[in-house]
Amino acid sequence: MAGIRVPNHPAGMTGLFEPLNESIPKAVRGNMYGNITTPSYLQCAGAYNTKLKDFDLTLITKTALNNVLELERSYYLSGKLIALNDGSTPVFTYTQDLVAPAGPTSNSPLSFTNKATVDSLGIVVSREEVLAPGDTGESKLFSGAQVILGRVLKVM
Repeated sequence: MAGIRVPNHPAGMTGLFEPLNESIPKAVRGNMYGNITTPSYLQCAGAYNTKLKDFDLTLITKTALNNVLELERSYYLSGKLIALNDGSTPVFTYTQDLVAPAGPTSNSPLSFTNKATVDSLGIVVSREEVLAPGDTGESKLFSGAQVILGRVLKVM
């Protein structure tokens, strides 16, 4: 029997994003509307910010070709995230009407770590009590979920 591929479903997502490079408008010659592609990333840190990792992400919207995301600005975006099972960069298709500029990133850098909300189908793969760092003795119960971001990750 061939290997079973994990199904991928689009996930509703909102969060703060910063463009890594200039937006690239793509359209048929002569059109004023088309797809705008922008490279970005998603910052994750795990429980108590102990597993810092950035994941590449491609932001895409269909709009007028002059509606690009500016560099050195952060944006609050809402849309759909899909990660294919082929190892390619996950794609976040956002709704242009819901773009909210959050301000310049050079003056007062915002912490983007663990600042995204994802609503999707998923499988709970484990539950684990995690102790807080230090001598407080505080603990929290975390459910591990499988998230597909170009590869299967275990988020705790």
